[in-house]
This record gives sequence, structure tokens and C-alpha cells, in this order.
Amino acid sequence: MFQVSLSTQKKAVSALSALAAIGAAGMASQATAAPIVETLDATQAARLQNSVNYGNLQSNWQDWLLANNWLSFGGPSRGYLDWGVNLAAKDPVTAATIKFEKINEGANYGIPDGSHMALALITQDWSGYLGPTYPNWGASGPSVGSPIVVAIDPDNAQFQVDVTPLFQAWQASPSSYFGIRFYVTDAAGGIADPNSLNFPDHVSGDLVLTTEAVPEPGTLGVLALSGLSLLGLRRRRK
Repeated sequence: MFQVSLSTQKKAVSALSALAAIGAAGMASQATAAPIVETLDATQAARLQNSVNYGNLQSNWQDWLLANNWLSFGGPSRGYLDWGVNLAAKDPVTAATIKFEKINEGANYGIPDGSHMALALITQDWSGYLGPTYPNWGASGPSVGSPIVVAIDPDNAQFQVDVTPLFQAWQASPSSYFGIRFYVTDAAGGIADPNSLNFPDHVSGDLVLTTEAVPEPGTLGVLALSGLSLLGLRRRRK
């Protein structure tokens, strides 16, 4: 009888240990889930030629997706981008960058070393900028939130700007924002068009979005905790 009882006890302990190990492995796999990285083309892109006095004139706007060479985004010009992404349906944003391509680094038309870009969340719907009913906004165009200013990579024609804090704020209040406004603060700001014939890589305006699920204790995790609790209880009774 003693041998049978000992064998049963060993089997019970072994089963509980296995249960705990399986659950712990499940929790580890959840904690190390790979992030999801997406590259998204802009679904809406525009250039406001003069944001100082004429943002309320429809003739002062251009559809950037229809341009096929390059445009300037320095001085009074402003760029507007949206990707049609439903951030409310995404896992938490952990990184976000926007790609652009300089036409050159010349002072007259391009983006020289040491230049910066200002980016801000758009707080007014600007989807009707091409009509037929023109939106009612001020001379400076649709309103925006507080901008961030990012140094432009001096070493590469194609560069990325980090907009992670903007996208995290956007995800926290998805219905409050309508894209990103951008411009080069201290240069002419010549940037290749998204569908340029002369810059065939077509990277301008692309969004690289990284999201990552928050680990949650699943069924295996609950089993692990149960197994460990029972093991502890059994040891205390010995």
C-alpha cells in the first residue's frame, strides 16, 4: 500500500510541475510576441502653396499624389498627409516614422545639411480641400496641434523622421486628428513627389508603423499559476 501511495504522489507532483512549466512557457511566448511593422502609402496628400495668407483659397492647394516631379515644402508651403489607418483597431503604437526623399542638398531648392522638419497633428478635417464644397478654415489652412521639430538626416537622400509621439497621441484620441502636417523650417525643402517620374523609388509620404500587443495572462498563464499554487500548498503540508 505504501508503494502505491508513493507512486500516486509522485505522479501528482510530476503532473503539477509539468502544468506549471507549460503555463510558464505560454506566458514567455506571449511576452516575446514579435511586433508588427507595416509600410503604408499615403491615401491623401496635399501641398498648401502659401500658408501665410491664402490657406482659405482652394486654388492655393495641390493634390500631391498627382504631382510627378518634386515640390518645395519650405518657407510658407505646407504639406498634409493621411494614410487612412484606423488606429483604434491597432495594437499599441511603439514606433512610427515617415519617409521622404530630398531632391538634392542645394541651398536654392533642396535640403542642405543641418535642416529641420516640423510636424504636427491636424485637428480639422481637410478631406474636402479639392471641393466641391471648400472647408471653412482660416488663412493658414486647417488647424494643427503643437509641432515637434526633427533634425533631417544629412547623409541620405532618402530619410525618415520619427513621429512616434504624434501617433501615440493620435491613437489615444483617434477621432480628434486627421493626419500630419509637415514642412522644412530652415531650407527651400525640395522633396520628391510620392509618384515622381524622376525619383522612381516613390518613398515620399510612406508611413512605417510598428505596433505591438501588450502581453496578457492567457489560459496557459492561469494554469501555470494554479499549478505553482498547488505545488506550494503540497510542500507546506509535508
